[in-house]
Amino acid sequence: MKFNKEDKSIEINRGATGTLKVTNTKGSFSIGDKLKFSIVERGNYNNVLFQKEYEITEESNIAYIQLKSEDTRFCDVISKEEIFWYELELNDSQNLIGYDSEKAKNFILYPEVPNKEVNNNG
Repeated sequence: MKFNKEDKSIEINRGATGTLKVTNTKGSFSIGDKLKFSIVERGNYNNVLFQKEYEITEESNIAYIQLKSEDTRFCDVISKEEIFWYELELNDSQNLIGYDSEKAKNFILYPEVPNKEVNNNG
């Protein structure tokens, strides 16, 4: 997984795992805070393709969002890069990363080779 600090884009292969480090520049995350990570169809915020909420378990100005393999398989198998948009919200009230004056934040998904069906019938 690659995070581009300049344009805040995320790049990852479908089926891969990754960790996103989130820094609270305005203070600390509190125990019980909730970070919501959403991926939407490019150009259509009404079509949420993936959404997961992470609860903060220790007070810190840094939190980590773990993306599991199944999390990055939110769409069908792809054969070329696909660009989606993403958003990161704190407590359903504060947009930390998402659509702003610099436009949408890209979540770029690259293909994975699917498992080949094995015919064991000889």
